[in-house]
Amino acid sequence: HNLNRQVLDAKQFVEEQLAALQRSLNESEEALRAFKEQEGQVFVTEEARQALDQYQKLEVEVERIQRVKLEVAIQLESLKNNSALPGEGHTRVYSDEVEALISSLNKRMVDLMQERGNLLINYTPKHALVRELDRKIHNVKDEIIRELEAKLGTFSDRQRALQDSISRYRERYLSLPEAAVQLARLERDVSVNANLYASLKAKHQEFMIRGAEQIEEVTIIAPGVVPSRPTNAPNFPLNAFLGLLMGIMVGLVTAFLQESFDTSIGTIEEVEAYLKVPVLGVIPRVDRKEIEQAIQTGFKETLDRETLDLYFHLLSLFDRKSQAAEGYRSLRTNLQFAGGSQGLKAISFVSAAALEGKTTTVVNLAITLAQDGKRILLIDADLRKPRVHSRLGLPQSPGLSEVLIGTNQYPEVIRTVTDLMLGKLGVDQVVNTPGIDNLHIITSGTLASNPSEFLNSPQLKELIETWKLEYDMIIFDCPPVLPVADAVTLGARVDGVVMVYQVGRVGRRALRRTKSLLTHARANLVGVVLSNVSPEVAPEYYGYASKYQ
Repeated sequence: HNLNRQVLDAKQFVEEQLAALQRSLNESEEALRAFKEQEGQVFVTEEARQALDQYQKLEVEVERIQRVKLEVAIQLESLKNNSALPGEGHTRVYSDEVEALISSLNKRMVDLMQERGNLLINYTPKHALVRELDRKIHNVKDEIIRELEAKLGTFSDRQRALQDSISRYRERYLSLPEAAVQLARLERDVSVNANLYASLKAKHQEFMIRGAEQIEEVTIIAPGVVPSRPTNAPNFPLNAFLGLLMGIMVGLVTAFLQESFDTSIGTIEEVEAYLKVPVLGVIPRVDRKEIEQAIQTGFKETLDRETLDLYFHLLSLFDRKSQAAEGYRSLRTNLQFAGGSQGLKAISFVSAAALEGKTTTVVNLAITLAQDGKRILLIDADLRKPRVHSRLGLPQSPGLSEVLIGTNQYPEVIRTVTDLMLGKLGVDQVVNTPGIDNLHIITSGTLASNPSEFLNSPQLKELIETWKLEYDMIIFDCPPVLPVADAVTLGARVDGVVMVYQVGRVGRRALRRTKSLLTHARANLVGVVLSNVSPEVAPEYYGYASKYQ
């Protein structure tokens, strides 16, 4: 009976509205009758009526123009303050008129912003291509501002013209007798209410007709009787067999799909078998809160968040009893034997993608080697997004880029234990660390626009040979292999390359592609370091380590 119910509800609603409108019509008619009785015969010409209607239309148009002007002014202020772009987020305030005006410019702006975002995947904001796009974006924004300012002027002219027209009609409006104005308003109210009442009355008649039709929606086909035996009784053995068969099939399909989509490598043995190189080190995952508490216990004063974050990434200095610090010492030992009798003097550390723990591993390894009495030169060869200087609390420039372009000699840019003490690490922490004076650092320096050419320069090749004579080991922190070619270029110039891999972060294809690029460049991939390793990946490592804590 839903259909009949809907008709009845609609009819009731119309009747309620009809009653209210009837009262409004009666009131307006009564007001008109009372006015005529009081004022007598009032004559209003057709010209006067048209003047009144036109006056009200002009007032509505002026109000609309004023609103549009306000919207344009707000958008102009946002654009000039660089706090909004056209069509983005909650700052979008365009009316239909303004949106039509700048739709093509807005599309151009969105395309440029999207292109800029794609470039920033591989380049820094200071790169020439990114700067060229910034210039184009600025030009488009200026053009939008000019268009909006011109439109604002047009709206102002239109508003002044309307105000002049209103002034003329106001003079005619005020010149009319007050009784004539009042009569025109009362007659308009009666006309509007009468039209609405007639329309609603017609709708009411329609529902009256539909309600009289009363649709029969339920028909009895046959009386209900109790069956003498079950109809379509379930076959329990067959259903159980089919359920078991379906469960096995769904399980097999799920396992197959999970194995197909899970392209990461999950154990140490899988890494060695897949890449055909040994795992040189395992850096276990640590509990950040627990480590920070352990670091804080070594200081009387409360460390701020920035200092705690700095110390947390230098566990070889500030928590030498942790499993992670032990992992760096194990990596140090394995790396010293990886090169055979000749050894590895110059080593570059790479990763397939960003954020795999490469820089943290490199810095802690360099500190561990220095603590073992080796003269170590740590070089930040990531000339796009360097991080070694921030890990050690040092300034970024001058550094490697200044040496390669010839503005500085390499001894002038080498950072020593003195720079570490004067930096963010602090004097006490550096002084109390034996062997740290064996560590020398060259930061990246000013970001280069052509890093690959810098790393492929003859000057760097000569410098590497010079450094081999002065240091026991030179360690390069390189950018990821897949996004840019810098690490591959440098990999062909050093004695060995070590890949840092965070288990599960990238898939098998990314690892295979990384190794393929290094192999084609004739780089010597000597091994892999697994970072941020969970107990599931290396249970034997966690088991042995826990017995000696």
